[in-house]
Amino acid sequence: MFILVPTLNVVGQNTPSLWKHTCNCGGMNMITIDDNGNSYVFNDGQNGAALPTVLKLSPTGSQKFNNNYLPSGYLSMEFNNVIYKNGRIYIAGNVSNSTDLNRLCLTTVDTLGNMINQLVVDSIQINPLSGIESAPFYSYGFKIDQFENLHVAFSKNDQSFNKYYCFLKFDLAYNLLASFTDSLGLNTIPGPCTYQNDGTVYYSYSGNIVKLNNSYSSIDWMAPLNNQFMDARKIRSTSNSNIYILTAQLSGVQDPTYTLVKIQDNGLSYANIYDSLIATSPGLEFTQMLVDDSSNSVYHAGYNTSSFPYRRYVVKQDGLTGSIEWRDSSFDGQFINALLLSAQNNLVAIGGGTDYYVWLYNSLGTVDAIIRYDGPCGANDNITAARFDPNEKLIVTGSSCENASSINWGTTLKYNIPTITTSIPESSGRDITIYPTPAVNEIKLNTQEQILDLTAFDILGNFTKISFTDEKNIDVSFLSAGVYLLQVNTATGLFYSKLLISK
Repeated sequence: MFILVPTLNVVGQNTPSLWKHTCNCGGMNMITIDDNGNSYVFNDGQNGAALPTVLKLSPTGSQKFNNNYLPSGYLSMEFNNVIYKNGRIYIAGNVSNSTDLNRLCLTTVDTLGNMINQLVVDSIQINPLSGIESAPFYSYGFKIDQFENLHVAFSKNDQSFNKYYCFLKFDLAYNLLASFTDSLGLNTIPGPCTYQNDGTVYYSYSGNIVKLNNSYSSIDWMAPLNNQFMDARKIRSTSNSNIYILTAQLSGVQDPTYTLVKIQDNGLSYANIYDSLIATSPGLEFTQMLVDDSSNSVYHAGYNTSSFPYRRYVVKQDGLTGSIEWRDSSFDGQFINALLLSAQNNLVAIGGGTDYYVWLYNSLGTVDAIIRYDGPCGANDNITAARFDPNEKLIVTGSSCENASSINWGTTLKYNIPTITTSIPESSGRDITIYPTPAVNEIKLNTQEQILDLTAFDILGNFTKISFTDEKNIDVSFLSAGVYLLQVNTATGLFYSKLLISK
């Protein structure tokens, strides 16, 4: 049986936006949106801004304020994470002076930009987070639970370089309610953590997943990963007590190996449900993970640098079984920095590297449309954060080149999201068909496009370049029997994805 996969619909450079806001203040690294559709974007304090500031943008893109919140006695500040709730913006960060470095700082502001409250914990020097989560940068976790308690997680060292994983719980006025510290030992690297709505914490280190109860009084259980060489890269919990862990094995194997581990929380005990292989490939790095509890779907995204241009890499797994539902490995040299779900429950991947990019995936795993923005001076542009507003408009923010004399501008844009379809498009002069199917020794491509290269991906994500001199007679006799995704790169800049069955 021949299955046709929809072709890639590419929207060209500088896709029309509803509005654009720029400032020569460094790249934007965080965003939150209030109930009225106002956006609050956080800049990193470079290129003309002495300190990081918070900008408020109206639903039409006009700037309402641009404020910094440096506490007295400190010289520098960095924003790490943000939550909007009930008319207040809660910000986690760190502040430094000549003697006190990276002190934990919590700040609350209202929607007019007025600072409501601020707390600097002078006794806590927190460590930068490296290689596990893209944001927050210094705080490992930041959550307001269903009881309106604020949770903050981070790591710290003592003078002997012993590592500690620390958890603090405050009320919304920053009164400390509870704390817990786990001593990890020398040079142990803490992994990511996640919270349930009742304040229960799941965190990881050294191949272990740990459950801390919501009163911060004790550890309920510790679950070792099945492979001692595996480290947790992402961890997410769901309302039905499932814990999903994206793990990576980088030592003891020829190529990086990634798996999805699912654990069922049974209260004071746990059950390992599965350890499912996602992919193993040279140069592979997964940086994002999203769990859709309503459809039992788990998404991973990253990139692969084993070839040039390197590939963005997106995988969808069935959360019930761990099986791979679809995989996209497209050669475009871009990074993916965030994953969101649209109102239609379709995956939206956001990032860039050369331009701002938004990839919209349909349920078959192909890109139905791309939103793309290229800064005027043509240098590197990259979205770092994005949110949907109350009207399901997409707000993206990051760093772009708006002026060649100062290339790192903060640029925020607002877009309508195109409707995602799963229908098979009607054939046009630019479409491609493959025959015969199944293929035995060779295939033919019926197209008016000029083909630049062909790549076949198996179900594990391993790829094989297919050499050819004539689109009418392409040798595939060397492929093992199975199902492949054939990626077709054309001279017009379009990519096509087709299923290829070899026997």
